[in-house]
Amino acid sequence: MNGLIKFVIGGVATSLLAMAAHSGLGSGAGFVERLESRAKTALGNAGGGTINLTMEREPALNRVAILSGEADEATRNRLLAAVRAVPGMKDAHWADARSAVPLATDAKAESAATVAEVNACQGQVDSVVAGKAIQFDSGAATIKAESQSLIDALATALAPCEGVVVEVAGHTDASGNPVSNQVLSLARANAIVAALTGKGVPAQRLVAQGYGSSQPVQPGRGAAADSANRRIDFKVASNAPTAATGN
Repeated sequence: MNGLIKFVIGGVATSLLAMAAHSGLGSGAGFVERLESRAKTALGNAGGGTINLTMEREPALNRVAILSGEADEATRNRLLAAVRAVPGMKDAHWADARSAVPLATDAKAESAATVAEVNACQGQVDSVVAGKAIQFDSGAATIKAESQSLIDALATALAPCEGVVVEVAGHTDASGNPVSNQVLSLARANAIVAALTGKGVPAQRLVAQGYGSSQPVQPGRGAAADSANRRIDFKVASNAPTAATGN
C-alpha cells in the first residue's frame, strides 16, 4: 500500500508541476525561486560548482536559466543539458550565447579514432567495470566514497583513448515515476562525467545521457532485477562526424 501511495503522490506531483510549467502559476516568483534552487543543485551535481546561475528577469522573471562562467564547449553543453533537464525548466542558455566571440578553450583537437582504437578503448573500459558498479546515495546523484577507486580506474583506462566519444549512460530501476527516473539517471551520468573530467579525462570525450527505466537489462521487478537495472553503461565511439545522407 505504501508503494502505491508513493506512486500516486509522485504522479500527482509530476502532473501538477507540468500544469504549473504551462500556466501562469509556473511563472510566479515563489515557483521560479524554487526552480532556481533545483537548477543550482543540478548544476552542482553535474560538476558546475564554479558556474553562476540565475533566472532570466527581463522583461519579467520567468523559467529560463542563464549560466555564466568559464568552461570549454563540451562542458558548457553538458551543464546546459543538466539544467534543461530540471522539471519545470522552460529553457537555459549561456549569458554570452549570442556573442560573436567564441569561448576560449584549451581543449586539444583530436583526430578521429579508428575502429581498432575504439574497440581497444571499449575493451579497456569493459575490463575495468566487469562485475562492478558505481554506487550512489539512494535516490541521489552523489557518488559513494567506496566507488572512487573505480572512478580512478576508469579515468586511467580512458586516458589514452584519443579521438573517441564515450557515452556515459545512466539507468534506473522501474520504481518511482518515469520522469523522476529520467532526471535521476541523467544527474548520475553527469556526476560521473564531472568526476572523470576532474581526474583529467578531456571533457570533449564524454557525453552524459539519462535513460531512466526505459532500457532494462533484466525484466520484471524484485531485488535482483532492480539491482541489475540500476547501472551506468559506457559506450565508446569515434568522434568522427556522421556523414550526411541524401534523400
